[in-house]
Amino acid sequence: MSPVDCETVLSNLVEAVVVLNRHGVILECNRSAERVLDRSAEEFVGRSVSEIFGRAVREDGGRLLSHDQPWAKALEGRGLQTGEVMVARDLTESREGEERLRASLREKEVLIREIHHRVKNNLQIIASMLNLQTGCISDDYSRLALRDSQNRIRTLALVHEKLYSSGDVSQIAVKDFIGDLTSSLFRLLSAASLPVALRLDLADVSLDLDAVIPLALILNELLSNSLQHAFPDGREGEIAVVLGPASTSRLELVVADDGVGLPGKLDYRETETLGLQLVCLLTTQLGGTIKLDTHGGTVFTIEFPESGVKGQSQ
Repeated sequence: MSPVDCETVLSNLVEAVVVLNRHGVILECNRSAERVLDRSAEEFVGRSVSEIFGRAVREDGGRLLSHDQPWAKALEGRGLQTGEVMVARDLTESREGEERLRASLREKEVLIREIHHRVKNNLQIIASMLNLQTGCISDDYSRLALRDSQNRIRTLALVHEKLYSSGDVSQIAVKDFIGDLTSSLFRLLSAASLPVALRLDLADVSLDLDAVIPLALILNELLSNSLQHAFPDGREGEIAVVLGPASTSRLELVVADDGVGLPGKLDYRETETLGLQLVCLLTTQLGGTIKLDTHGGTVFTIEFPESGVKGQSQ
């Protein structure tokens, strides 16, 4: 590299470049250095770098330039015996850009939380209106259908409530969510004297919105079915909800009760019951498979891929 080429390169660099001799005296700087330091070259060329920048800057900020590199040879060819070349860049604009980006992300998070909050409120209003409508209906079948619809809407409202209060607006901690959902359904659907125990065994994972909504609705249908039909005439029993790894890339949800079981001839895949139809459709939406075991009660096992899932079972 010729001396002319070296001077052209130095003068056009975005980085501030300060050339020192072996004694730490400033020999030359480029225009970027003048701009960053807000002073002309004449004010510091020929002075000690420690005097201008402080000892720490030279010790920590300097970069040794090997004397067999082209720049060193070109500078020495101009009579500049280099010892170090200090290179710096003004990061003010970059930092300001990063702060603007962080502020924008914070604003978007607040907006997303507000959207979840409003969706939750609107769903709760719809559930309340259905509850008022239920009081105007005398037909038991219609009343039950409206109540089931209310519970589905409340389940969706709970999803949005959890997302609103979550530290991550895109993820829901399954353990806490299922605990709240099961408690709500037991409170709404079981009689105070119903001697049915609830057992939860849940992996510590988080699900994204695309996974948690179908999973929540599946749980709503299966738990509602057990609470309404598995324990007639005050029969004692237990309902278990288990969620854990089925393999390295799949999760397994088990909803089981030791109640009276489903009717022997019932094909849950072909039934006209809306709840079980929804379970099959939502399992497909999850990309999962479903199995039913009716020996000693009712056990639904749903296996689905871990896509959209964060965390590991403990």
